[in-house]
Amino acid sequence: MVNERELRLKSLDLIWEDYMVKLMETELDIYLSRIQRMDTECQQYFNSSPLRNAFARVMNIARLKGQGCNITQLANQLLSSRQAVSTMIQECLERGWIELSIQQGREKNYVGTAELMKHMNHYIEFIYELDSKGLYPSHNLADKIFKLNPDYRYDSENRNTLDE
Repeated sequence: MVNERELRLKSLDLIWEDYMVKLMETELDIYLSRIQRMDTECQQYFNSSPLRNAFARVMNIARLKGQGCNITQLANQLLSSRQAVSTMIQECLERGWIELSIQQGREKNYVGTAELMKHMNHYIEFIYELDSKGLYPSHNLADKIFKLNPDYRYDSENRNTLDE
């Protein structure tokens, strides 16, 4: 006989598992899009490595916040060497994807350009559409349920099962 507690736990497991599936499917779609979306020079450059991909995001965030980043800040944030960051900065300056925002002495701060933001916006629209199809509704349901059950923890080794 199934008791109320077991039924509740099984329901929570099913909601969490649905969210996990949706999240992993979304991540796979993002992975595939980065491989398949190589139509422009910008996509080819920024989708060619995780570091370049993250660099594009940091430069767009800097633009949106109006706060440029210098090489040291970028190296620290991206867990990369100053040399690797300096190379990306030079390559992106030459292509018009980033620009110098402020220079104080030898310190230079950079932000993404409108061109880089245009390309990022296409990606953001793709993610928005992707999220609205599955992950976002699943996340909202899981969030509401787990706020009501803050002590719940999913245990993949001892999944809550219903005794028939």
